[in-house]
Amino acid sequence: NILLIEDDYKDARLIKELLVMKQKHHWELTHTQNLDDAFKFMKQCDFDVVVLDLFMKDLNGLVTLKRLVAENSLIPVIVMTGLRDEGIGKNAIREGAQDYLVKDQITSDFFLRAVQYAIERKKLDRLKDELFSYVNHEISSPLCVIKDSLSQISNGILGQVDPRQEQFLDLTLSGIDRPVAITEDFLLCTKLELGKLPVHKKMISFNGAVKEVAEIFRVSFEQKGVPLRVQLPLLDIRSNLDRERVCQILPNLLSNALKYTIRGSVKITVSRAGRNVRCAVSDTGPGIAKEDIPKLFKKYVQVGERSSKIRKGTGIGLFICKELVELQGGRIIVKSRPGRWTKFIFTLPVKLSNPDPGTGAFFCPCNRVNC
Repeated sequence: NILLIEDDYKDARLIKELLVMKQKHHWELTHTQNLDDAFKFMKQCDFDVVVLDLFMKDLNGLVTLKRLVAENSLIPVIVMTGLRDEGIGKNAIREGAQDYLVKDQITSDFFLRAVQYAIERKKLDRLKDELFSYVNHEISSPLCVIKDSLSQISNGILGQVDPRQEQFLDLTLSGIDRPVAITEDFLLCTKLELGKLPVHKKMISFNGAVKEVAEIFRVSFEQKGVPLRVQLPLLDIRSNLDRERVCQILPNLLSNALKYTIRGSVKITVSRAGRNVRCAVSDTGPGIAKEDIPKLFKKYVQVGERSSKIRKGTGIGLFICKELVELQGGRIIVKSRPGRWTKFIFTLPVKLSNPDPGTGAFFCPCNRVNC
C-alpha cells in the first residue's frame, strides 16, 4: 500500500504506469499533491511505504521529510528528486529516509525493488530498536542499582568498612562502570545509525562545556600521573550548539588520550577559526601510523599494536565522535607523529549574531567586531 506525495501530475502518472507494468505485484497507490492531505490519508489508512517528492512547490524538501518522519516514524519513506546530487541523498538518509531515487533513472523493477527493500529495512530497524531497548533495560538498569548499593556500603552509610573491604569495593565499582559505559555507547551508536538521535541546539558557552568535561576527567588523569592541561581563549566562545552532544564528543577523545598516554601530558586547546570553534585534544602517546589514520573513524575498527597493559575498547568511540560532530555541521580530523604524539581536532560552526545594518559586519556577544 503506497502513498505517493507528488505535486507534478506527469511524474505521478509515470509512477502509476511503472506500477501497472508489474501487475503480478499486489499494490495500491494513493496519490496526493501536498503534505496536509498526506497526513489525513495516513490517519485513515495503514500505508506500507511513503514515496515523497523531495522538492515540491513552496516546500523545503528536508524540512518536509523531517515532518513526515516525525508524524509516523514506523512508515518507511523513499524520497524522489530530479536532481542528481549525492549530497542531497545523504542528507535525506540522515533525516530518516530509507532510500533516494533520481526520477529520470527510475524503472518499474528499480522502483518496486526500492519499495520492498525500504519496507524490509524498516522492519530490521524496529527489531534493532527493540533489541537495544531490551539490553538497556535488562543490563544497564540492574548494574546501576548494584553500583548504587555498593557505593552506599563503600561510603560507610550502612556501617563501617575496613581498608581491605574498601579496596575490594573500589575494584568492584570500577568494574561495573565499564559494562554500563559500553552499553550506553552501543545504544548511542545505534541511534546515530538509525538517524534517531535528536539535536537540540541553543546558545551555549563552549568554554563552559569544555571546563565541565575536563573537571570530570581531572581526577583520573591525576591518579595516572598524567597532567591534563586546558587552554581556553580569554573571551568566551558562544555558539548555537547542542551542549549534551558536545559533552559526548570530548569524553571519548579524552578517554583515548588517557588510555594511551603513559608519560608526558594531555592538552585541550580551544580557539576560534573563522566562523568555527576549533577544539583540539593532543597527547604524548605512541602515535598512529599513517596507513591506520583512514580507518580510525570506522565502526568496530581498532588500529595499531596494543600493549597488554592497555585495556581493549569496543572500537566505536571515534565513530561516535565523528557522527556527533557531523550531526552538528562540523568536521573532525586527526594528526599524528608515530612514537611522539597524536592530536584530534574537531571544528563546529559558530553562529554569529547581530549583523550591523550599515556594514554587514557581524558582532559576537562580547561586542567586538569579528573577535
